Amino acid sequence: MDLYSGLGVEKLTFNHWEKRFEEKVVELQGPVIVQPFVEAVMKGEIRSVYFKGVEIGTILKTPKDGEFLSNIAQGASFWAEPLSDLAKSRTEPIVKELMQYGVDWVAFDILADAISEVNITCPGLLVEVSYAYQKNLADVVIDMMI
Repeated sequence: MDLYSGLGVEKLTFNHWEKRFEEKVVELQGPVIVQPFVEAVMKGEIRSVYFKGVEIGTILKTPKDGEFLSNIAQGASFWAEPLSDLAKSRTEPIVKELMQYGVDWVAFDILADAISEVNITCPGLLVEVSYAYQKNLADVVIDMMI
């Protein structure tokens, strides 16, 4: 739970996960997460960044050939990608509710139009999304603040 950038992520077969889970708890000296593998990640994962209720950029991250991590720090490719209407219909109500609590900056990870993560404490990849859009989205954020 304390790692980042895809570090520590492993894909295990169903009949071997329990032993590795126990080893990983000892190895990392803390809690770990076990979740089912979603095959859609092989086609890529969406990262959509919102600020003050507005989608400011969305990218598709795809794993390196033969890999399953759609993490840019682990070598995934990325490019600008429009957010589907279905994904928007799922993200926008969450953004609106979070804004009521003063959370203006939100990034979603989306697999097959399903939200897999809502990032509010570290909604990163603004540099990568900016690169994909060929414009500095930090400037967009600053303009929205003034």
